[in-house]
Amino acid sequence: MKPILASKIINCLGVPKKGLMGYINGSIADAKILETRMSILKSKKFVISDNLVKKASEASMSKPSILLDMIQNGLPQFDNIWIEWDESVRQKFYQDYHQERGTRYKEVDYFPEKVGYHICKFTDDLGDSYFLYECWFQIEDSKQFASPPICFVLNNQDPDSFEDIKAKNDLMEELPEYMMVKNENELFAEQLRKSIQLLAPWYALEKFPKDLLKKFTQVDGGIQIDYNKVGKIIDYDKNHEFNCFKDLTKRIETAQGASVHWMVPKESFLKGYTQDEMKHMTESSLDVLVGDARFLIALFGLLNAEITREEVIEPNAKVIHHQFGKAIPRNDYKVLHVDLSDNQVRKIYKSKYTGIKKRQHERRGHWRHFKNGKKTWIRNCLAGDPNLGIIYKDYNFTKEE
Repeated sequence: MKPILASKIINCLGVPKKGLMGYINGSIADAKILETRMSILKSKKFVISDNLVKKASEASMSKPSILLDMIQNGLPQFDNIWIEWDESVRQKFYQDYHQERGTRYKEVDYFPEKVGYHICKFTDDLGDSYFLYECWFQIEDSKQFASPPICFVLNNQDPDSFEDIKAKNDLMEELPEYMMVKNENELFAEQLRKSIQLLAPWYALEKFPKDLLKKFTQVDGGIQIDYNKVGKIIDYDKNHEFNCFKDLTKRIETAQGASVHWMVPKESFLKGYTQDEMKHMTESSLDVLVGDARFLIALFGLLNAEITREEVIEPNAKVIHHQFGKAIPRNDYKVLHVDLSDNQVRKIYKSKYTGIKKRQHERRGHWRHFKNGKKTWIRNCLAGDPNLGIIYKDYNFTKEE
């Protein structure tokens, strides 16, 4: 039996000079490699069966309201998880899907045989916790392994406003001036640009209303976001599904991955990156991660719908695999299957995730308190579909006698 990808990567992190792509020696790099290796070693490990990969790929084609429902309910079941799957199964599904429908699809020139994600809960300096989704794979025709320097976050909470994000950035004092967005339009344009890649450009192209799409340039099966025209997208309110799509893009954020610590020299890491360096890291990472966020939203949506079966695998103690002159660690792991027909799976997840259908209402403004004692104001905002009706709220503040 071949060792799972996680075992190979754990071994690779033990010999980073030989096995880790882009490795640059240094104290910051080695400390982060040790931390990452221990975290993956301790993670709950799951291998996604081919049939579940196909079902999750199909579910990921759902309309934005259903994916938005999934992202709010599809949290990882553990704080530290490793999952992996056969990427050729997923890519074959996409090719067949678009060929059957005659829709536009830019095929991937190269994809690794296996893809793994280390999904770990992270708590920042202000006490906010969220899951970082970090991708791992083996380089083609090589013994080296890679993880893109940029990872992503899937936010199951209501997205923050521009003022809230700016206030948090000011409190954190981490981002350089050039990386701070200046207004709401610029923030949304950045979120949209990155999310379109992580959801897949062709998926976004299908969800854009035709009358709005005429105002934007289509490139490589996707959409070129013009910062000067992004206000037209923000103001467009004629389509409930497109409103859900916009909400979905605001819940997908990017962050620095662990590999940043060993892919740049210590001096550059401490000094900070230039605008060109950060742009290059982000774009090269997004090119690798196309469509992954959408697939993982659907995958965890199905896992939390409780339609899967677990099979515990205990590696044969007599079989020892070697890499870089060392025995590859043996890990117990679980294979996740779904033993239902296509129609049964479709019926279950479409009945559980019916799409966000709430009447338009106003959320109150309130103070958000952080664990370090600081606070920021969360402003009021509108939510829901006005086509379903509008909820008007009156607040009666009276003093009790």
